[in-house]
Amino acid sequence: MAKEIELKLRLTPENTVPLAHWLDQHLTASGEKRLMNDYYDTPDLLLQRNRAAMRVRATGGGYEQTLKTRGRSVAGMHVRGEWNWPLATGELDISLLQDPEVAECLPSDSDLSTLEKVFGTHFRRRRWLAGEGTSRIEVVIDEGEVVAGGTT
Repeated sequence: MAKEIELKLRLTPENTVPLAHWLDQHLTASGEKRLMNDYYDTPDLLLQRNRAAMRVRATGGGYEQTLKTRGRSVAGMHVRGEWNWPLATGELDISLLQDPEVAECLPSDSDLSTLEKVFGTHFRRRRWLAGEGTSRIEVVIDEGEVVAGGTT
């Protein structure tokens, strides 16, 4: 399991161009890609209520299943557990959640067989990198849409 430290900021659409220009001048551009994500939860939203998220992401190179668990605030940043598994198809694989390290981070009353797609996010991600060695900072700008129940 990797530890992710995340700081998310909201940006108005008219500010994305000047920010991207500034990032191009001061960081190393690392490409752009289209991401299609489906998020899963139980019918009673057990994962959401426990501040966890289950996602299957399609990228140009295949599929990946991700579980992000409840985090904590450390020095104003959000730190949480995250597991990523490659998938052969875009179908959720609940067998991956049987690992003891993963299972201990999920609510004890979870019935994972009831997981179903709740919403999707579809967006373009532009990425920049800073830092060297073991410390890296990734800056991304995501622009896209959220789709739930056929509505964007």
